[in-house]
Amino acid sequence: MMHKRLLLLMLLLSSASTTFLTSIVHSQSNTTRFLSALPWISATNGLGPVERDQTNGGANANDGRQIRLDGVPYDHGLGVSAESDISYALSGNCASFSAIAGMDDSADEQAKAVLVIYLDGQMIFSTDEVTKANPATRLSFAVAGVQTLRLRVTSYDGTDGDLVSWANARITCADGTTVPTATAAPTRIPVTPPPATATATPTRPPGQRFVLPGTLEAEDASGFTELDPITSGVYRTDGLDVERCTGCGNGYTLG
Repeated sequence: MMHKRLLLLMLLLSSASTTFLTSIVHSQSNTTRFLSALPWISATNGLGPVERDQTNGGANANDGRQIRLDGVPYDHGLGVSAESDISYALSGNCASFSAIAGMDDSADEQAKAVLVIYLDGQMIFSTDEVTKANPATRLSFAVAGVQTLRLRVTSYDGTDGDLVSWANARITCADGTTVPTATAAPTRIPVTPPPATATATPTRPPGQRFVLPGTLEAEDASGFTELDPITSGVYRTDGLDVERCTGCGNGYTLG
């Protein structure tokens, strides 16, 4: 009887241990996803939009070709043109990033660009100036705890045709991780300014002059006619005499 109880206890412990180990394995499982299938939080591009799973063809969306680096075709990736800047939110739950990046085979022969990668705003990788003569670069970085991944392509000469592809760009994240999209800008509530307080327009008795403090300015110099070409500071505009006031400080009189 004691032997049967001991055997039953061992079976129960074995079952609980198996369940516990299965739970650990499941919680630590990861999923690899292509960046081209994920939403970015921001993206700018030098020629048209950033393309998903194709090269950057031109100014329109979906006008590219199959990504090809060093003669090798790729079904997944991002097609861009300098200047390009793409950011993804990783939420701190991803483990690694990898890609094969370089000047796409469809780029112009004189194309030149520099590829840069940032993690949480800190640059962790930069190529020298890349041309079609340079082989594509295989990239792999740990991104554990990283909140933001940024892929940038810049060009020193600013010419068109600097077509770069991030082939097979992907991240490996914990199961259930949601890559957030850009948050909507807060709605601005219009504020109606208070009504302006009417100010009385000064009047002057006939024969008297206004004294204007400050300096005299005019958008069009031709709007002032100099009354005395010898004596500076006496002008006429719109039927008024404008004269520098010497007895009232820095200012002018109208009369």
